[in-house]
Amino acid sequence: MSGNAPRIIPARLEDARIAIISASWHREICDDLVAGAKRALKEAGVKQVEITNVAGSFELPLAAQFALKSGADEQILLL
Repeated sequence: MSGNAPRIIPARLEDARIAIISASWHREICDDLVAGAKRALKEAGVKQVEITNVAGSFELPLAAQFALKSGADEQILLL
């Protein structure tokens, strides 16, 4: 990479409730992905973030459904 990545300015989402749902299968990779998602959400002003870990990819859709039924506005699925 040349190091010249474009600067992305996220929308302001102060009132959003976001659920981050991560598989536990590749813990090191998923932890880094969660950290990146949390940084991006912080930059967007999101204050309500709930992180859920599930065993693997099979459980992601059901956890996302539960998150939305529990009041999350959006969910981020990480595998």
